Amino acid sequence: MKKEDGKISITRQWGKFWRVLNFPDSPCSEKVCMKKLLKNPLGLICLLFSTGIVAGIQAVEAQEQEIVGIQVTPPIIEVRADPGEVVEETIHVTNRGEGDQTLFLKTSDIKGTTQAGQPIFAEEGELTGFEMSSWIKLPQDEIELKSGGTEHVPIKIHIPEDASPGGHFAGVFFTREPIAPKESGAGVGFGVGSVFTFRVSGETQEEARIRSFYTKKVVYQKPKITFLTQIENEGNVLIRPRGLIEIWDTFGNEVAKVEVNEKRGAVFPGGTRLLEEVWNSSKISMGRYRAIVSLVYGEEGRKTISQSTSFWIIPLRIIGIGAVIILVFILGIGLGVRLYIKKKMQELQALNQKVGGYHHKKTREIEPTLLEEEGRRGFFAKLIKTTLTMFAISIAIFLLLLLFA
Repeated sequence: MKKEDGKISITRQWGKFWRVLNFPDSPCSEKVCMKKLLKNPLGLICLLFSTGIVAGIQAVEAQEQEIVGIQVTPPIIEVRADPGEVVEETIHVTNRGEGDQTLFLKTSDIKGTTQAGQPIFAEEGELTGFEMSSWIKLPQDEIELKSGGTEHVPIKIHIPEDASPGGHFAGVFFTREPIAPKESGAGVGFGVGSVFTFRVSGETQEEARIRSFYTKKVVYQKPKITFLTQIENEGNVLIRPRGLIEIWDTFGNEVAKVEVNEKRGAVFPGGTRLLEEVWNSSKISMGRYRAIVSLVYGEEGRKTISQSTSFWIIPLRIIGIGAVIILVFILGIGLGVRLYIKKKMQELQALNQKVGGYHHKKTREIEPTLLEEEGRRGFFAKLIKTTLTMFAISIAIFLLLLLFA
């Protein structure tokens, strides 16, 4: 696109678009076609709508570039400390954008996390039971960052003598505007920053349980299974449970192991977190499977929690193709038997006409043969009917097992 003074010339682009769309063979310029566009009410509405969209996209892109242009390390600072201790840490802020920036420093307590593990920030002055933002001493209120420059910000954390034992959580953030966040939530109103997780010594509790363990679906067509494990932290410190999901087939054979929480995601005290893992196999699998998740957690003493679930792998496409083949085979046998009986009946009728009335003894011999053939025909008809009935009953039993097993 052609740019004028660093901005997109929307008028020129829309004039070009209108000319190509409505006058593909016209040699008129964008300016002339733009006049035709403005005379058309629909064209005018489209112009205004597109102008707003382009302007909005430009604003969003500019904002995203500014946010992405700032890098803060380390993103998480975990510390064990005693009451009354002073801890010193350093945050490194780098401006990877093209222009200079002024950033303002702010602190906020963290009162929990979302199911995905994103921090939820407390309102100013809100008591969370895990607060520590008041312990953090910032060296200044703002910093100036030149393009490509890095600022090393020293942070001091003064832990009170009467600090409660267990976990305490807060964040130091760098924003472009010196205003307090308007909403609480996972990062709403903040820029980028570092999260502090402190474990104050004393009487701590490490307790957790698996609230639920299940698969996204009960029945899968192929072995690409998504496992969901919801962990609840009933203690007062942060935990990072890890473990394995063991998968067993219908015959009790272990077929796979899947690692859980490989990235060591944390569960907030009093909160829950949903861990998602996927088992993907290229082998053809079928039947009922059982999965057992076993997790370990805790720093004072390793603790184990486990739970099980089950699911089905039914390759419906393969089963459907097999069922169609079997059905066609049965129908083919039935049709073949019917044609064979019909052919024999025609031969008997021809023979009967040939010798009819000439030899009484022969006629009497043919009659039992005819009755015998009719009996065979009835037998084969019953056989086909019974086979189809058993096939339908088998499918019904399979579906009942699938639904209620």
